[in-house]
Amino acid sequence: MKYLKQKLFAVLLVCVVTVINCVHCAEAKTVEFKFVNLTGRSVYIAFAREGHSNDVSTKGWWKLDYLETKVIKPFEFDPDDYYFYYAVSGNTVWKGDAFTGWIHPKEPFKSEWGRRIPGGKQVGFRVLKVSKSGKASLNLSIKRN
Repeated sequence: MKYLKQKLFAVLLVCVVTVINCVHCAEAKTVEFKFVNLTGRSVYIAFAREGHSNDVSTKGWWKLDYLETKVIKPFEFDPDDYYFYYAVSGNTVWKGDAFTGWIHPKEPFKSEWGRRIPGGKQVGFRVLKVSKSGKASLNLSIKRN
């Protein structure tokens, strides 16, 4: 009987540890982008993520007021994915040629698997270098001539 109780305790212990690990694994880690707005006016930011087998997503807009610092978590983090940003402030646009994705020029949007956004357009995004821990930081400013 004592041996049976020990065996039952061991099985229950393994079950509890497995459940705890599954709960921990289920908590998705998000990528964290820290932006600081040094432009002198509001900035609107959109993000893109390129994952495995053409798994492409774009999301926007997040507004940052002048001198505001904001941590934005638009996607789940995968260290094998690539991340990009596109930003607009008045006539100034932060765009690039590292990635092309869909945005809506005036409304909040979300595109998955590279799907076209009704009323939207395709734009070039800049690379956002993300650490292995899933974090990136960027100061947005306008160069004065």
